[in-house]
Amino acid sequence: MKSKISFFNKGIILDDIRRFGWISAAYTMVLIFLLPLKIFMLCTNERINNVTNINMIKDLLYFRGGGLQGIFALIVPVLLAIFIFRYIQVKISVDMIHSLPIKRNTLYRSHIAFAVVSLVAPVIINALIIIVLNKVLGLGQYYGAYDAIQWSRIMILFPLVSFFVAVFMGMITGSSVLQGVLTYIFMFLPFGLTLLISETLKLFIYGFAYNVNEISNKLSPIVRIFDGFGNFDFNNKNLTLTEVTLYILLCIILYFISQFVYNIRKLEAASNPIAFKSLQYVFKYGVTFCAMLVGGAYFQAVQNSDRWIFFGFFIGSLIGYFVAEMIVKKSLWVFRSIKGYGIYIAVMIIVSMGIRFDITGYENRVPALDNVESIYFNEYYNFYSDKYSIDLYSDEKNLQNIESFHKKLIEDKHKNKNLNRQSTRSVVFEYRLNNGNKVQRLYNISYDDYVKYFKPIYESKEFKNMKYDIFSLDSADVEKITLRPIGDSGIGKGTVILKPEDIKEAIEILRQDINNETYEQMKDDKPAWSEMTFMIAEGKLKKYPRLTDSKYRGDDKQAHLSWKKSYVLFEEWLRKKGHLENSRILPKDIGYAAVEKVQNEKQLEGKLKMRTDIMSSGVKRLEITDKDKVETCLRTYNYHRKDGGAKYLIGFYNHSKQNIDFGVFTEDNAPDFVKAYFKE
Repeated sequence: MKSKISFFNKGIILDDIRRFGWISAAYTMVLIFLLPLKIFMLCTNERINNVTNINMIKDLLYFRGGGLQGIFALIVPVLLAIFIFRYIQVKISVDMIHSLPIKRNTLYRSHIAFAVVSLVAPVIINALIIIVLNKVLGLGQYYGAYDAIQWSRIMILFPLVSFFVAVFMGMITGSSVLQGVLTYIFMFLPFGLTLLISETLKLFIYGFAYNVNEISNKLSPIVRIFDGFGNFDFNNKNLTLTEVTLYILLCIILYFISQFVYNIRKLEAASNPIAFKSLQYVFKYGVTFCAMLVGGAYFQAVQNSDRWIFFGFFIGSLIGYFVAEMIVKKSLWVFRSIKGYGIYIAVMIIVSMGIRFDITGYENRVPALDNVESIYFNEYYNFYSDKYSIDLYSDEKNLQNIESFHKKLIEDKHKNKNLNRQSTRSVVFEYRLNNGNKVQRLYNISYDDYVKYFKPIYESKEFKNMKYDIFSLDSADVEKITLRPIGDSGIGKGTVILKPEDIKEAIEILRQDINNETYEQMKDDKPAWSEMTFMIAEGKLKKYPRLTDSKYRGDDKQAHLSWKKSYVLFEEWLRKKGHLENSRILPKDIGYAAVEKVQNEKQLEGKLKMRTDIMSSGVKRLEITDKDKVETCLRTYNYHRKDGGAKYLIGFYNHSKQNIDFGVFTEDNAPDFVKAYFKE
């Protein structure tokens, strides 16, 4: 019985209730206004349709967009920790409290017990109200008990993490203000520091790659709660069992560490910015390092010059060091401590030299293909690559081609590092090794310099099978194929293919055309003839998870394909079947085409922006009505691409003089009769 009484102190708990119970009561009322009352108002508002209600309620329950719930979940626990342990930061109160015949462990456990109940009880009360609302008002179409439980799990876990972080910070500081500031810095630090370090390393390590969004968002409670939860976009943001376990372990670890620190903390540490002298160095150099990274990131953003970036490192670290020194010593006269800053600079120079000379061999490291299971290869990270095997290559020939490309980029280090990043495109390599590890690299390159390396990869059957849904379709599952011409503009064309034998033939021929397609044809800027949709029979959709995944493909559960001008076998098949007439814009649909020569990019963009007849007063223009020449123009014109070398602007108009489409010619692909006309 004696040990039970000493574990908690009833008097301390009652005193906490008397002094700080209002925080829990206010927290309860705030949550009632933010959730149950909001749900009630949404569900009884007849002006808002059911779909909108469901989305808005789910947004509330799963913190989509963070909102006020996220703010209170992070502020209330920190304030509670500051208020409860305020006495250890004030010399008078710390002496008085610790003169009582109560052990420190008992004091600590009593305060923690009150705080945990104060944070958990309001959430449980609100969860019960939400469930009762659901049952009484019949709101099952909007949310269920499971959603309420998920909300309460989030709303209990993250405030407790925030509370225990704040308690720990209170134990190592002697200032309530600094306790609050360091709490939020500590919770944001995993994400912020990872982002700053990775962005800095990208500047100095050729090929450095780190997918910050995939991993780091989950390292910070602040970023995590404002990032939202649930499967509501391209990235699965559900709160996983692993995350829950790690956060619970973090709370337990912080509980015991804080208790240990509290026991060894000296009473005279009250009002000292950092309670332990050994931690003053950690604080000082930690602030210096973070300030250095922030300074470099700022000058990278505004100047993007190595000299300015290094200046940012210097000025940031200098300011960070002396500000930290002022905080630790509680004085403005700290400039005699320049020796410590000199030591820091010397260490950073040694580290930077190690990075500069790549002592770890990072830049030249390419995994042996014998140890590689597959390679992710793309211009960006695709969050669905693992789920649907997108951009993951395992064919031996492709692995060799990708490896050769990677080695070539390593050889071209000096050329690519000096490129202007605004005119480059990125390329990502991620080797999936047999042992489960990953090796990532990212390079910024001038795309046109490496066409011969992209070409065999993009022309491979493996690439085309991943890129085009049509290769995964069973023709027996397709109910119909619909073709809608591009640039119809009121002509009213379209083709529907319904016969099963025709559907089967069309899919087979389209596959042949795609397999015959060259890299140059894939990358040209020619508009397609038509957009095609392949409607899957309702009972067969489960065979095609990529089509039915609304987070990946939206609500459109159909396969799509553009009928490109290079698909000549399909064009001939349509002609034989009598479908060509309505499947594309034909010369007979064109009243006339008009061509003007443009002097520069600015003039071209101005004309395209107007989206009217390109006729300009006093400007030389070629008007084309000959059907053979119109067909030539239809087959050769491109869509405008900035800096694509456009020299001529062409507009197509129907017989009512309505614009059907605009496009451009370069000097290379312009028909001879166009070039001849403007040379006269």
